[in-house]
Amino acid sequence: MKKYLLPILAALVLFFIATTVSEHFRIYSIFHSIDKLYHVIGGMILGWFFMLTFQPELKTMPVYKKVLLLVGCVSLIGILWELAERASSVYAIHRYTTLYHLFHGGDLNDTLGDLSADIGGGILFSFCYASFAKCLSFFV
Repeated sequence: MKKYLLPILAALVLFFIATTVSEHFRIYSIFHSIDKLYHVIGGMILGWFFMLTFQPELKTMPVYKKVLLLVGCVSLIGILWELAERASSVYAIHRYTTLYHLFHGGDLNDTLGDLSADIGGGILFSFCYASFAKCLSFFV
């Protein structure tokens, strides 16, 4: 459990910044697409988390399998996140306003952009991990 502490903490900090700080300082009204940056960073954090999860198996895999595994896991979580946003937009808008505030989503273009950013972050982390595993040993 201790090895997962840094990526979980990073994800919680990102979530706090994206939901609370960005809303309080109205960052979304200044930088309308800043959520894409949050999704890229989130994809990288998820890649880091899954790298730690599958670390023993990844050591013996060729690079393309490492990238496929990590990007696949990041993609799955990204899809689940977007489904949560959609469910919140449909079902929680009037009943559960706090949930809606945390998970409100946009239209189809926003959803596809968010998924692309998640996957892009996962790809970025995967290639960095596959190419510079020794340099990233601090995060292991």
